[in-house]
Amino acid sequence: MTSPRRPRRRVDRPSPAENIDRSVDFPDGRFNIPGGDEERTVLLDPDAEEELQAEEFWKEQQPPHHG
Repeated sequence: MTSPRRPRRRVDRPSPAENIDRSVDFPDGRFNIPGGDEERTVLLDPDAEEELQAEEFWKEQQPPHHG
């Protein structure tokens, strides 16, 4: 017969970083950067190469030893 298991002991370790401001870790809008990504304008280069379509892109990405 086996003896009943004892509950494990738990250690409560306080964080060494208890005074750090964690408000930026939450995406609920408590931390808003003025002029953030919502207002950023992305300028595309008119001289850039045209992007490949899905099938052409994957064919280009195949390694040289593939089929």
